Amino acid sequence: ICGALLRDNARVTMPVVVDGNYLGTLITYDIFIGGVVFDDGLLSRTLLPGSHPEFRWSELLNFYKTGTAGSNCNRASVWQGNLRIAFFQ
Repeated sequence: ICGALLRDNARVTMPVVVDGNYLGTLITYDIFIGGVVFDDGLLSRTLLPGSHPEFRWSELLNFYKTGTAGSNCNRASVWQGNLRIAFFQ
């Protein structure tokens, strides 16, 4: 999983790329800093790369910040079934 932030005023776009065998996995992103939300106003987003047949899978996450200072505001958990197999913060 890799991601890089692209800043556009208060909107931040983060590409997420999963490369390899990810059958049956899902990725949960949780925002843990106040003043930041995803583009739908929620604090959590679940991505389902395991539901796509492609070997390489990608998604763009858009979230909004009240300020423009950069810092890590989210954490990701990679799940396979009920087992968390990776955690990134």
